[in-house]
Amino acid sequence: MNLEIAATILLSFATLLGGLICLIRFVWSVIFVIIVNSKWKSTEGVVLSYAVVPVDNEGAWKKQMEYQYIVDSKTYTGTNILNNLYWAFASNKLPDKHNDDYHTGQHIEVRYNPKNPEKAIVEYKFDAMNVIWLIFGIICFSGTYISWPL
Repeated sequence: MNLEIAATILLSFATLLGGLICLIRFVWSVIFVIIVNSKWKSTEGVVLSYAVVPVDNEGAWKKQMEYQYIVDSKTYTGTNILNNLYWAFASNKLPDKHNDDYHTGQHIEVRYNPKNPEKAIVEYKFDAMNVIWLIFGIICFSGTYISWPL
């Protein structure tokens, strides 16, 4: 097998793996949104603190929030905005855009797991980032098809 064919096969497998990861992430996010909207319960919460803070020295930012909510007369404090995930924003414009998403004292809807009320999130809708996972997955699979040696 010559080096060019080996490199092409390696590129094909890399794009196939990238496509699978993106599509699995997309499917997982769709399933999560369906579960949260159908099985998790909703209650009112209050934002205790919110900021868009730097993640590292590379110019990335993330949302950071603390909120309080009550389930069955017990008060919980949550920090999860999006199912234990955060998106690091690499643009200097995005922190300004997201700075006003929430403010201290704001009443918000909190979704919590009725089997474990300590698990809660405040952003649970299907958004554009989920579509980006699908698009990247399709692009990677297309790259696999195009680069596969015939």
